[in-house]
Amino acid sequence: MKKIYLLVVICIVIFSNTSSAQLTDTKWKGTFYIPDAYECHMDFKKDTLNLVIAASGDIIETMKYSLAGDTLTIIKLNGSSPCGDEVGIYTFKINGDKLKITLVKDNCGDRSSAGFGNELTRVPESGAMKKND
Repeated sequence: MKKIYLLVVICIVIFSNTSSAQLTDTKWKGTFYIPDAYECHMDFKKDTLNLVIAASGDIIETMKYSLAGDTLTIIKLNGSSPCGDEVGIYTFKINGDKLKITLVKDNCGDRSSAGFGNELTRVPESGAMKKND
């Protein structure tokens, strides 16, 4: 019985670390409406998420995020949106180089309508570029 309990605990720990690692240090591009359409990057760090205009590199918004399984919870830290301390709850799914974020509940209408529901494409890491031989 102790072996089964220990195995379950180990699986839970591995799963929680894996779900957190799915987005940490990744960048995804897509169209966001802030309020006009811009190609932006969602740049996930360890526990913060920056929404960045791709062409200029300007950070529009910095948010704190947390993951629990396939649920992404975000809250604004600073930026230009009128969002305050409203919590946004979304689910996410990664399929190859595509990220789909789906609204569950977000009391900040400007954030939830800005393009978070669009499919995003992974931005390759700059160090991962292939050299021509």
